[in-house]
Amino acid sequence: MPIFSSIKSSYSAIGSSRRAGGKPPAVISSGNQRTSGGYVYHPFPATTTFSVTSGGLCEILCVGGGGGGGYTGNDYEGGGGGGGVLYFDKLDLPAGTLTAVVGAGGANNANGGDSGIQFNGAWISGSIGYGGGYGGNANAVAGGSGGSGGGGNYNGGGGAPISGQGFLGGEGEGFNTGRSGKSFPYGNDGGGGGGAAQEGGWGNPSLNPSYGYSGGNGTTAYNSWISAVGDVTGADGSALSNLTGLGAGGGGASGGADSGFSQHNGGFGGGGAGGYHYYYFDARGRFRNTGSGAGSGRTNAGGGGGGTTRYGGGTGGSGLVIIRTLA
Repeated sequence: MPIFSSIKSSYSAIGSSRRAGGKPPAVISSGNQRTSGGYVYHPFPATTTFSVTSGGLCEILCVGGGGGGGYTGNDYEGGGGGGGVLYFDKLDLPAGTLTAVVGAGGANNANGGDSGIQFNGAWISGSIGYGGGYGGNANAVAGGSGGSGGGGNYNGGGGAPISGQGFLGGEGEGFNTGRSGKSFPYGNDGGGGGGAAQEGGWGNPSLNPSYGYSGGNGTTAYNSWISAVGDVTGADGSALSNLTGLGAGGGGASGGADSGFSQHNGGFGGGGAGGYHYYYFDARGRFRNTGSGAGSGRTNAGGGGGGTTRYGGGTGGSGLVIIRTLA
């Protein structure tokens, strides 16, 4: 189970190191910095180079891109996993020109991109937030592994998460592992993508009503960081203050001939809702189809895309990188 490190105040590891005569904080020039509560924040909503004029320690928050929801145009597919959420309190940055890499959201059936810091084209150890896993689909029924795991196709299991960065994707309704207490071999629901704070939804909602097949929730543990840089414009043109959480999973696809079905929500904090396909006979005995495509994950929140059926949609949202040093 992921354990998100507490956000340090005046007794941060960086401050303690400096007071004890250890390595000082890094001095960074990013062109987009904000000062709040005794800290300097450097937000990167998109991949950007920046300068470290004096090497040293920093804190870092990295959110990988959300996984894309499953989509093959036919089956009931799984939701994409939320981007992995990484917090590290003693990242050692070298002097020079570095790159903050912000992972892209995954296309349908694809993992999200990784986020972190690179120097001379190589990742700096301890700085990578991994992209979320893709939603399971007709060609690969199990959800993909990633920061948080993707949800399974209606007949597949959930993807595994990266340890410490997210949760397991939910399994599809027809995937029988015994967890839900019953096999549903003709189930029409894909599993929800895992989130940074919660496992993706699985199992028949009547047996597991707290989950259904919705995406797992994202984390709100770093909302103070978001507040400090809230006036910065994100990659979609809106302020970062609009982010409500990080690393939420996408909902699984739903539908069938049962009028009691419901659309599955994305996880709180930016997961896309699952698409649905409902077929029925109307009052005059005519066969009808209706449905909707899946929602996409939230930009800069690493939200997973919703799984879908025949109506498309459900791409993942891009990630985010924020560096923090003492003012």
